[in-house]
Amino acid sequence: MIQLILETLWFILPAYAANASPLYSTKIPVIKKFNQPMDFGINFAGNRLLGDGKTWAGFMVGILTSLTTAFTLNLINLLLPLNLPQHTLLLGFLLGFGAMSGDAFGSFIKRRTGFERGAPALFLDQLDFLAGALLITLPLHPLNLPQISVAVLLTPPIHGLTNRIAWLIKLKKHPW
Repeated sequence: MIQLILETLWFILPAYAANASPLYSTKIPVIKKFNQPMDFGINFAGNRLLGDGKTWAGFMVGILTSLTTAFTLNLINLLLPLNLPQHTLLLGFLLGFGAMSGDAFGSFIKRRTGFERGAPALFLDQLDFLAGALLITLPLHPLNLPQISVAVLLTPPIHGLTNRIAWLIKLKKHPW
């Protein structure tokens, strides 16, 4: 069971990193010029398509963070015989792209259902990025049911803990 948990978390870690990293996109000078809303301010059915919180800078930083995380995990795998999944750069890219796309789709759903920017939506906020990452990597690296179950069960508490830490160190306005 411990090996299953380690393998699953190791595999999905680039997506976790991608999901957390847009907070830093406003801190990187070369990325700041891309800090524009992905929806270009467009309204749909009376609400913004995605909202100001989903930016091109955050999307790009998420993908780059996922790639960097995948590369780092492979280095660790080379140095230590941990017998954990290998991450190709393609897989790292797909995990990041899927996580950021899933998160954007979650924002789209929140805008359609009347949630304000930053308002918590239980399970949608915690699992949208995971669903996107798992769906887009399915053809390349399908997870089995026990791995998917571990990811779905562990992601909400991990997401909650990392958000609380980001709030405590003043990276986020809210602890969710």
